Parts: sequence; C-alpha cells; structure tokens
Amino acid sequence: MNKIIRPQKINKTIIAPGSKSVAQRAIAIASVANGVSELLFPTYCNDVIAALKIAENIGAKIIKEKNKITIKGTQNISCTEINCKESGLGIRMFSPLVSLSGNDITVNGEGSLKTRPVGIIADALNKFGVNCETNSGYIPLKISGKLKGGEVEVDGSLSSQVLTGLLISLPLSVENSVIFVKNLKSKPYIDLTLEIMSNFGVFVENHDYKIFKIQGNQKYKALKYTIEGDWSGAAFLLVAGLIAGDLRVENLSVKSKQADKEIINAIKLAGGNILIEKNCITTKKSTI
Repeated sequence: MNKIIRPQKINKTIIAPGSKSVAQRAIAIASVANGVSELLFPTYCNDVIAALKIAENIGAKIIKEKNKITIKGTQNISCTEINCKESGLGIRMFSPLVSLSGNDITVNGEGSLKTRPVGIIADALNKFGVNCETNSGYIPLKISGKLKGGEVEVDGSLSSQVLTGLLISLPLSVENSVIFVKNLKSKPYIDLTLEIMSNFGVFVENHDYKIFKIQGNQKYKALKYTIEGDWSGAAFLLVAGLIAGDLRVENLSVKSKQADKEIINAIKLAGGNILIEKNCITTKKSTI
C-alpha cells in the first residue's frame, strides 16, 4: 500500500505542557512543606502520578484538578512502603526523603525500574547514617534508620538525581551537612533543584558544584507555584515551526534552568527565524 505525504503549513499557538522534572521536584518538596501549596499547570504523566501517590503515602493530603494540584504537607512522614513505578528520578528523590522518618520502609518500583541498578542510592544513604540494603543491586530497597547530617563524598558521574534527593532532604535533618561531589554531570538539573528549593524557602550553599553546604533544621514553606513548560518537548515544536510555518509556544520561561532551553541558541546559530517574548517563543519558516 502506497501513501502520499504532502507538506503542511503550521499556523498555531500551543501551550507547552508542564515539565515533569519540575513537577516531581515541586511535589516532593510540597509534600513536606509547612502549610498548603498550590501547583499550577501540572502535567499528569505517569511519573508525576507516581510522585503524587508517594506524597499521599507519606502523609500529604492531595487534591487533583485539571490545572492545579493542592498539597497539604506532612510534618510526620509515616509509611512502610512506597512504589516509584518506573520513575528513576522518583526513586532517587524519595528514598532520602522517606529516610527522614527513621522507620523501616521498603522502596519498590515496576517495569523498567526493576532492571536499573540502585546501588548508588544505597551507597549515598548509608554514608548519611541510614541502613539501606538492595536486592543484589536492584529494587526493592530496604531502608531503616534515620537520615543524618555529616560530611560525605558523593560520586556525581552516573547521575545527578541522587544528589537532588540528598539536597532536598538533608535541610530537614537536625544536623548540618557538607556534600563533596566529584565528576558531577547534568549541572542544569542541580540548578533546577536548588531554584525550586529556594522558592519554597530552603537554601543551600553551592561552591562550584564541588561542595554543597547544607544548614540543618530548615523548613519548607508552602506557596502557590507555577509548573513551567517543558523545554524538552517544546524543542520539537519549535523546530517544526522553523520547517513548516508559524508556531507560537506559550508557557516557556526563558529564565528556566532546564538544560533543553539550549534549543534557543541552536536555532539562533542555525539562522532560524525566532521571536523571544516573555513566557512565549515563536518560530517561523526559515531558509537555513
């Protein structure tokens, strides 16, 4: 069977869906913040749904609406098991967070997460006073003991997500902490984590991504927070506008810490027709 594909012209305005990277971080933080947070314009992808379920499991109260998630944070993490489904960020972020409880907790997952090594999570938690065991290097994680502060070296060469989990969790510990990081990858994602943390009222000293100094006994403060648009998905849309017409993508922050915002510079270097406005990017058909 033969099919004919003809060129099409695009002339649309599209609202970029919320970033799942931002949403998962914001959900984790809001789940342990003092008060009631409102997360605006979320995307309900599988990883975000998994994060919301974990937030409920640890004691947060969740109300889901089309364009808003309301989260009443818990000050008393209480659970015996969490399921991160297939979310790699979820298991690396929530494992340190639930370790703050001092309870015996099983951290599990499904699908592809069963084939992903989790030794780096266990190694990091064990250094901070938690007893964390793996299933021969894989899930489930068995956690007991309480996350404590201290001065610890963490290998950032494989993933920045474990560091993200520690950065979010350690400010809630009683003790102060210093994390020495070697070979850190994905620095923009650490910038993203620190930015969201500061929006919720918690601060970390970042010394050239090699040393992170964390004051203990800090508290996250609830707030109304907008989940910015996802630059990863938007990049494909912006390129489509360069090829086939006129495309306006809204809900994109040009001040975003997301790494895929670099698509703007790539388009400029290629000579593409791009218009940058506040929270909106327009691309038009270009000869490049």
